[in-house]
Amino acid sequence: MVTLKDIAEKTGFSQSTVSIVLRGLSEERHIPDETRIRIQETARSLGYTPNTSAKRLRSVTAVKTIAIFWANDFRREMVAHFFQGVYQYMLKNAPEYEIIICPYNPGKLDEAVSAVRLSMYAGCIVCNAAENDLAYLDGLDTLCPIVVYNRPSERYSYVQVDNTDIGKCAARELVRDGCGHLVLISDRMAFPYLISRARGFEEAGKEEGLVVETILTRDPSIIIGRDLAGTVLHALGHTGPDGKPLRTGIFICSSDQTTFGLVSGLNDLDVHFPQDVSLITVGTGSDALYACFLPKLSVIQIPLEQMAEACAGRIHEMIEHRETAQKKVTVPFRYVQGNTTRNR
Repeated sequence: MVTLKDIAEKTGFSQSTVSIVLRGLSEERHIPDETRIRIQETARSLGYTPNTSAKRLRSVTAVKTIAIFWANDFRREMVAHFFQGVYQYMLKNAPEYEIIICPYNPGKLDEAVSAVRLSMYAGCIVCNAAENDLAYLDGLDTLCPIVVYNRPSERYSYVQVDNTDIGKCAARELVRDGCGHLVLISDRMAFPYLISRARGFEEAGKEEGLVVETILTRDPSIIIGRDLAGTVLHALGHTGPDGKPLRTGIFICSSDQTTFGLVSGLNDLDVHFPQDVSLITVGTGSDALYACFLPKLSVIQIPLEQMAEACAGRIHEMIEHRETAQKKVTVPFRYVQGNTTRNR
């Protein structure tokens, strides 16, 4: 195992200086950039990995820990599915690894992640990052292997779905369902994946000569979905240039929680699917969940557990083989038609 002493001898710096750099404290201790870069490059070339067991209360058993940083907002309900995917991969391929979940507030990743904290882990997966969170990660001085979930990154490996294609898929399916008026329901928070889905939906609608009407909501939830029913009702009933009524197609691109509330609220207003309107939602739940819903939802399934497995596989590869090259992994999504669209 490569030690601090080995790196110190190779670089000519003291062990204390090497320790400061590898704990991410270079700037705080006023270590020159040339020194930091030389020590980090030497550590990488020698295959140095932090002694995580010593940092974690010097436990007798060396445990490699993977930290999952997950946003503490409406997406907290998805974390169990993501954890299951990571767990299944590790159980099969690296049962000696430990997995922990670390919540953080969106946009404030810097309050939960630091170079010193990351030095405690063998690797980490960062999920649900906002734009400023990604910028913070890009500037982080750390040797800890990092994989980013569903966000493109210039520096780190990442696992994603093609969010632009998700939007295009929804628009095309609604057009195939006979819709001449498209409505996009999204969250006010400008998360990158929502922007990409909206862009794809609008582009595909424009290809068909259709203008997309956008309705923005606050934090997605079942209650907010029900409250949205009145707004959506006013968006129905458009007519074409010939004066004939246009069928409306709705795409909910943020959360199926909003969908559950909206469908219930519209049913109460005597608007029914698919008789009066078509609807497609994104979803991270199981097929059984959507099949039990009345009416059965038409869903673009985000393969959360498969994406989690891919994140785990990449972080495992980076740790075990000390392979740090950036990689992009794209996991395919599925469109599962239910009874909120007519086309079969």
